[in-house]
Amino acid sequence: MKKNINIILATNSPRRIELFKQIYPAFEVYKQTYIEEDDYYNINPEKIVLLNASNKAKNALNNINYNQCIIISADTIVAIDKTILGKPENKDKAISFLKKLSGKSHSVYTGVSIINKRESNIKEINFVEKTTVAFNFLAEEEIEEYVRIFNPIDKAGAYGIQEVPSSFIKSINGDYDNIVGLPIKRLKEILDKITI
Repeated sequence: MKKNINIILATNSPRRIELFKQIYPAFEVYKQTYIEEDDYYNINPEKIVLLNASNKAKNALNNINYNQCIIISADTIVAIDKTILGKPENKDKAISFLKKLSGKSHSVYTGVSIINKRESNIKEINFVEKTTVAFNFLAEEEIEEYVRIFNPIDKAGAYGIQEVPSSFIKSINGDYDNIVGLPIKRLKEILDKITI
């Protein structure tokens, strides 16, 4: 990419910031003010993450005064048995989420929105990445200890893949970084194709 373009990651997530540094070390962070949609009733998981990611990117666009920029935003949720697990409100909810995930497979969806602004020409590219994760059966004591130590109320599905004990994970099918919150391999492929 040319140096004169402003690359902006619209996020409040330190995990997404660290991941994005792996592909673009020089970028700005826009602290997100958009309130995520969390009314998941009867909404397809892919639609909700795309809606949130797109709205986050547009929120940043409306608050940034660059003539030329690329804005990237993302949203991640966990879904199991047609139930969407967002961020738990408290530790008790986190424990109940992990009990649901125990001994089962679930899907992690991340929606990514890329806004490419060139003066008055604005284009938006959106995509969803899905990764399947299988948990081993978890003892109640394991779940309670994890929640007590890591307090994962800011994480979709009540866990962070990079911090859970390896004993939690039975298998991962798909992009590991997607579970962390940003599928950087696919994101880089798209960004590299954008003509500047």
